[in-house]
Amino acid sequence: MCNFLSGWIDTGGNVTVRTLVHHELDAEIAKIDIGTPERPKVFQWEWVDESPDSLSVRTLGDEAQAKYLKSCLMSIAKKRSQFIAEILRGNVDGDFLTWLASHGSYLNLRGLTRLPANAKLSAGGYLDLSGLTSLPANAKLSAGGYLDLRGLTSLPANAKLSAGGYLNLSGLTRLPANAKLSAGGYLDLRDKAIPGPFSQNMKPKK
Repeated sequence: MCNFLSGWIDTGGNVTVRTLVHHELDAEIAKIDIGTPERPKVFQWEWVDESPDSLSVRTLGDEAQAKYLKSCLMSIAKKRSQFIAEILRGNVDGDFLTWLASHGSYLNLRGLTRLPANAKLSAGGYLDLSGLTSLPANAKLSAGGYLDLRGLTSLPANAKLSAGGYLNLSGLTRLPANAKLSAGGYLDLRDKAIPGPFSQNMKPKK
């Protein structure tokens, strides 16, 4: 069973991530040579909550190797939220952000509960960030299709959000100064769906 957060690690400690939730799909997308069951070249890992104890590496019973590879992962970050932040900064897998920007289908990142400061994420298709309840200042998020941010109740100043299709902000109670929003389809603002295309720079009142 694959869970958020998931990925692959090789014997040298190099980490590969793509969907963050599906090992087999990640291996296909990243064209990972997994080796054979008898002589694996890479290993699956999962980090299912904030505790370091919830991080596991599947090494077919080789506890020494599992311990070593887990130490490689934890050398990046001691907590899952910090590890996610490093992924989103491009510091874990250098190809992840490039792949994300060109990815044209559904990407489930609802397991994220927060983003690092000055986060910039661009996805080619449907980007599900519905688990977020807040955004850092100056966040810039875009999706070629549906951008799901229904969990947000407010936006920081200077937030920039763009969706080629439906932009779901149905949990918002207010819009801040200088928010920049655009949607090729519907813009959903708390029980009010504005048909697109929509583009608005929300400027503060004088």
